[in-house]
Amino acid sequence: MPYITNSSLSRIFKTIILEDVPDSYISKVGKIWPRTIPQLSWRETKSLLLWKVIYRNPEGIESIYNKSSKTDTYTYLDEARASSYHISRHCPFLNSGFKTYVIPDYIRQRGPNEVKSFRSWYKLNINRLGGAYGIHTDFFFQEMKTIFGEPDETADTRENLEQEDVPNIEEPQEQKNLDLGQLTSRIDEAIDNLLYFYNSQNPITQQVLRHFAKASRLGYSPNPILNNTTGFSDDRLKQFLKQYHDKYKQPLIDDLRDYYKVYFNPELDFKGRLLDELNFKPCSYCYP
Repeated sequence: MPYITNSSLSRIFKTIILEDVPDSYISKVGKIWPRTIPQLSWRETKSLLLWKVIYRNPEGIESIYNKSSKTDTYTYLDEARASSYHISRHCPFLNSGFKTYVIPDYIRQRGPNEVKSFRSWYKLNINRLGGAYGIHTDFFFQEMKTIFGEPDETADTRENLEQEDVPNIEEPQEQKNLDLGQLTSRIDEAIDNLLYFYNSQNPITQQVLRHFAKASRLGYSPNPILNNTTGFSDDRLKQFLKQYHDKYKQPLIDDLRDYYKVYFNPELDFKGRLLDELNFKPCSYCYP
């Protein structure tokens, strides 16, 4: 069976529009957990149920996956790179993260053809010039200057190439390797902590949680929070919601998703035909 990385599966998930997923698609898996967790929002609950469905029956994702192709913005070195699937669960690239780099502004400003030329030149020459993907030597920058010229305006080319990452692309993470018993204990403890925090606040913060516990992600909104009658300023309210979400809700959500993965599909194995339909390609390392 072919395998994919957890980050690749996450990228598939991000194409799904939750509002378009029929309730009948997720109702068959029951609840997210035997215990009720009223502090989770509709979106958080439906997302978890959808993860549960996908881990249990990966083939079903084909009916809700958004197959529309992404538009190349000519911003990153590997923007259009397809996700890969692997024939061996021991492939060194199966658990690797992926990091890409921003093409310098002065090259992007010259148009798509110049960006394509830079991408091709980079891939062909980065190793020859003493570097590796994401590791750039003085020789690399000297030849880059010779081939592509000087910036049209003041720009720190090295800063662009070495320090800007694509948002929402996962970096390599240590595998948790938790079994179902450990995950069950962690989830129940996280629920206990969430409920204790929710019920043990002073009257002011209890009012905040009554209004915004389910909407804690508003703490990350760039816009002012509407209907804020808590007595907190917008900044103070967002700070409180961020802390509440990061400490109590997100760890619980992560552990629930890990539980579904370990229980239903710990190896993330999928049918090759399905992955072809999802625009994946065979890994060039482990496929002949």
